[in-house]
Amino acid sequence: MIDPATIPAPTILVDADACPVKDEIYRVAERHGAHVRVVSNSPFRVPVSDRVKRVVTDGHSVHISGGPPPASANARPSLCEEPSGPDGPRPAPEGPKYDAADDWIAEHADGRSVVITADILLADRCLKAGAQVLAPTGKPFDAASIGAAVATRAIMADLRAGADGLTGGPPPFSKADRSRFLQALDRVLVGMG
Repeated sequence: MIDPATIPAPTILVDADACPVKDEIYRVAERHGAHVRVVSNSPFRVPVSDRVKRVVTDGHSVHISGGPPPASANARPSLCEEPSGPDGPRPAPEGPKYDAADDWIAEHADGRSVVITADILLADRCLKAGAQVLAPTGKPFDAASIGAAVATRAIMADLRAGADGLTGGPPPFSKADRSRFLQALDRVLVGMG
């Protein structure tokens, strides 16, 4: 028999740049004793908690911290101020990598992870790694639905490209979406417990 105390707490990996339910994630995670990693390309505030960590990555480096952003968060050194190597100045790295946060999440997703993202391609990568994946609306992504979601995404991208700005965006985020998300995240964490 497995001792429940030896099972590691689940980790919620949040694709944070456009996530409308971060506050809800913090509350549910606290109730279930889950860890939260809020992953983005730029720093922003997270609650002060031993279980909540901010992960900021640009594809070249990763900074993991908790609590409010450091006072110098906006005062990043320029690339030309990088330290020199034994053969003189190191070449400046390429610019920030657009999907660096997605890559970090996909690399850290596993069977004890819940990934929160609206990004269908990231959802697909995380499902393949064994993670459970929820959209911010509470809609679960799973092996049965992800293929159709990826195909629909490709079709919609083609339609948007041909519409030249005539299409609207996604519907506004509603109270019903928020409620559905809370119920779905609670259900997933109970199932992992």
